[in-house]
Amino acid sequence: MAVIAEMIPLDGGPHYPIGQTLTVVGRSEKCDIHIAHSSVSSRHCVCTGSEGFLAVRDLISTNGTRVNGQKVTSAVLFSGDRLTIGNQEFRIHVLST
Repeated sequence: MAVIAEMIPLDGGPHYPIGQTLTVVGRSEKCDIHIAHSSVSSRHCVCTGSEGFLAVRDLISTNGTRVNGQKVTSAVLFSGDRLTIGNQEFRIHVLST
């Protein structure tokens, strides 16, 4: 997988890589990025991207997906954006290509 970005937990946990293919984020262990927290839906959102482009789409989650504090159904992400999944907060870091 060619990593194009990282989700960096604001609580200091491990970084989660996001690749060029569809990356499913959720509480289910079957998700590409597994976040074991009760505020995160089993299949919460998906991240997609290609060189220089990263987007997130909510999968009709219970507690919503936010970008920089604003609830979204889909959004383009940039380095430095704050992505909130349920109540778990991450900083987005888009890698240079």
